[in-house]
Amino acid sequence: MGTVRKYTQKDIAKEANVHPSTVSLAMSNSPSLAKATRERIQTIAKKMGYQPDPFLSQLATYKHHGHDGIFRGTIAFLINRNPAEKTPNLRPYKKYLTGATKKAETYGYQLKVFDLDREKVSGSRLRQIMLARGVKGILLCPQPRGIERIDDFDFDDFSCVSFGYSLRSPRFHVVNSHQFHAAMLCMKKLIEAGCQRIGFAVPPFHDSRVDHNYLAGYLTNLSQNPQLPILPPFTGDSFSQRSFTEWFNQNKPDGLLTVPYRIPEFLKSMQVDTKLNCKVAITTLNESTNDWPGIDEDGESIAASAVDLIVSMIRRGEMGIPSKPASILLEGTWVGNESFGSNMDTSSDPSCSSPSKEKPKRKRNQIRKTKAT
Repeated sequence: MGTVRKYTQKDIAKEANVHPSTVSLAMSNSPSLAKATRERIQTIAKKMGYQPDPFLSQLATYKHHGHDGIFRGTIAFLINRNPAEKTPNLRPYKKYLTGATKKAETYGYQLKVFDLDREKVSGSRLRQIMLARGVKGILLCPQPRGIERIDDFDFDDFSCVSFGYSLRSPRFHVVNSHQFHAAMLCMKKLIEAGCQRIGFAVPPFHDSRVDHNYLAGYLTNLSQNPQLPILPPFTGDSFSQRSFTEWFNQNKPDGLLTVPYRIPEFLKSMQVDTKLNCKVAITTLNESTNDWPGIDEDGESIAASAVDLIVSMIRRGEMGIPSKPASILLEGTWVGNESFGSNMDTSSDPSCSSPSKEKPKRKRNQIRKTKAT
């Protein structure tokens, strides 16, 4: 039985009548090669049954993309400006910027902020500027409220990763915190703290931006704890102090799953004792809610993972809109306070949604040790 011939890039170059280096660029999907040329060479390689040597590919990756500090290009941090803002607001993205900048430098890339301000530059013009400045990848910030699409920018020549689910079109690979698990863990902590009437207070637009993962986590936990009453969620369009006060007085929750938006200030103005009368768990802590219990998403780690992904895409020549977008979800960390008994830090992966049963076991073990001594 004869052996099957293994074709090399030199064989493909001879068949395509090009230099072997051109074949190498085409097989790595390099944007420096014309799209028509790339596709023609890739078609020839496929017909010939070409299969790259994984060892040589790994060696080439190490040689050309190792952590050696060599400058390899720019990764864009793209802000889709809200038309109502006169200047780009970088404050919400501070941790993303810090984490992405540090991680990009380890790969030899610099991170540069680009502002898609359509009053000054069109999407097509900004694309030309990015290409001229050596941008190879784009990190897309969470979109401003009311904006879910970017239709005037051609992403075909860039490797792209989006933070979160607020960008509905086009859909790219996503790196985000595991918001469903965050909501589940918040509920678990509220139940462990003795809450019997847990309310859900998240603005509809906010829950939509997280793909309704907060509401899903809340309802899932209630379904797993049938002893708890299901309170009507406070999700009305009128997210005001007056409407919240009316909802609160009518439903009398002793626990609250919420976000940093408005609710903490509402509770303060109502002088609600959040340590005794109504415990609060916030699904995503920020600078304004650092003293509250809830989930620390760790924006720097999320951004670092996004850079890991985008660099791997650049290496593979994966550009444009993916046919099947994937999601990488990172677990957050629970940060408690005295109202929850301790300042414990726990992964937001809720191994169980009901109150933990490990504490009695620890007590029994302690008793046995005491008797032994």
